[in-house]
Amino acid sequence: MHSYYTPDTTRYPIAALWADLAPSPVAFRVLSFAYLLIRRTLGLHLPATYGESDAEPEWISVAADIPANIISPAAEAIAEAGKSGFYLSHGARHHTIGSKQIYWLYLIEEHLAAFLRLQVVIYADPDGESEIQWYCHSLRENGIRIYTFPSEKGLFGLSRTADHEYHGVAINSSVTDVIDSHLATVAAESDIKRVTESITKDSCRRSAGLFVKQMIDSGYLRPLSALEVERIIDRSGGAVLPINEKPQ
Repeated sequence: MHSYYTPDTTRYPIAALWADLAPSPVAFRVLSFAYLLIRRTLGLHLPATYGESDAEPEWISVAADIPANIISPAAEAIAEAGKSGFYLSHGARHHTIGSKQIYWLYLIEEHLAAFLRLQVVIYADPDGESEIQWYCHSLRENGIRIYTFPSEKGLFGLSRTADHEYHGVAINSSVTDVIDSHLATVAAESDIKRVTESITKDSCRRSAGLFVKQMIDSGYLRPLSALEVERIIDRSGGAVLPINEKPQ
């Protein structure tokens, strides 16, 4: 059985706790922040509602096989990227249990200089709330990866590694803004590799494995116990698919 992880409110950076409550009304935000801060100080975990695994994602090689409920919330972003010459090629499902599903959609630039990754998060609530994040990627011949993303939609200030080159743009940047900025960065470069499915697959594996590891090391995630995993799966009632179940 794979390991699962969930947000660790006892180690979660204080600034991140406050930032996560940003969309809420001020009074609710202040009260919730105080409540979470007290629990953090006392080392009391919140009951886990979901878990995510560092296992290799389930790859979806054919765009037509991506579930409609995943395509639908991303339709506007896909159409916007299409105007810049990016087409939907394939996708992947990140293994989660509980209150949300995470899918990655891969759109490849027509000249194969870059690919756009749309992260689609579907929450298990009656309204089917969703969240979309976008990142543009290219790969140099020497293995260095170039990323462009809106700063608050990116990597939460995690440590940068020697083989990654990050370019942040304004937090309210559209898909087109991110694409334009990224393509402007790579246009003058002569060592950009042509995008292939193996390159996007490797990026996908890194997103699941390396990213989860960084989140654990940075205090954002903690491992779930076997009892917690069982409870989450039981309570989800199938609203979010356990690992190895195929999307319909």
